[in-house]
Amino acid sequence: MLKCMRNKLVVIERNDEDTIIAHGFLDDDIYSLEIDVGVGISERVILSIAGRWNRWTTPDCPRALLFLQEAVGLHIEQEDLSQIIFKSVGRKACRHFANLLTECCSSAREAIALITGRRET
Repeated sequence: MLKCMRNKLVVIERNDEDTIIAHGFLDDDIYSLEIDVGVGISERVILSIAGRWNRWTTPDCPRALLFLQEAVGLHIEQEDLSQIIFKSVGRKACRHFANLLTECCSSAREAIALITGRRET
């Protein structure tokens, strides 16, 4: 029987009064990658992204780090955010980074709602 295990974790850290950092980690039997996403609390915009590979399969995988920057400036509350991330980061770079980035944005939305006392819609 073929077995596969995947772990995905997102931790939110308050960086300063108006910035949070979403630390994302994805690890399975083949890939292991991390991402740090800085999000502005007041604007709800992605301010910075830094990615790291711990384990990959092809020499093309590390090139994906360059395409993460295409998501900087995106508003985390726009309805089509997942589609935009999967088109820009997922197709050009790596679907694993795109998946982890969408999870980080979702967690950041929830954290900002808690910090500001706003209910998520």
